[in-house]
Amino acid sequence: MSVVIGLAVGLAFSLAAIPAGRRLATLLMVVPMVGWFVLLTIGIDAGLTSGRTTRLGLGLLGILLGLTIGQVFDRRDHPRRPRR
Repeated sequence: MSVVIGLAVGLAFSLAAIPAGRRLATLLMVVPMVGWFVLLTIGIDAGLTSGRTTRLGLGLLGILLGLTIGQVFDRRDHPRRPRR
């Protein structure tokens, strides 16, 4: 379940970053990662168990996969190198 939630969050933020400008898109791509570290910090303060650590790790995997899959839909023209 953690992977599915992480995947949904990563995909949502990644798809929201596509029409945004460069700075806002960068911010939208970083927010899920910062949120994950906040949850990790809260979990450490509350006392992490093996099960919670596994769920946090799977959530991070889902976020990374969601961000990566969302970038596949980015159809912007990226500057290319000039031909030699």
